[in-house]
Amino acid sequence: MKRQTHLTAQQIADLKLEGMPTSARRVRSWAEDRGWEFIAKPDNQGGRHFAISSLPASAQADLKARWAGQRKAAPSASNTHDGKGRSLGDRACRALAAALQTFADEMWGDA
Repeated sequence: MKRQTHLTAQQIADLKLEGMPTSARRVRSWAEDRGWEFIAKPDNQGGRHFAISSLPASAQADLKARWAGQRKAAPSASNTHDGKGRSLGDRACRALAAALQTFADEMWGDA
């Protein structure tokens, strides 16, 4: 299975990372303003998938703490639904978890 290293703006917003906007629109704006790396993937996830390594240091530290078990993401309507009241579903949750695990493994080694 190919390792994921990129997330959509919606996925980033849903994580509610430290110092990051919590809406996909604002994440896209931040990414453009700061010149984040991305790959273009025309799909129903927004087209641009931003490199996890482009996230600000505070957001990367938040991810590191979550993967180390020091901080847990609290379930909320934003990070368990698509913003329209629909559940993200198992596939989207698994893809997000795989991307975060890959990022953690590459940045901080296998735990």
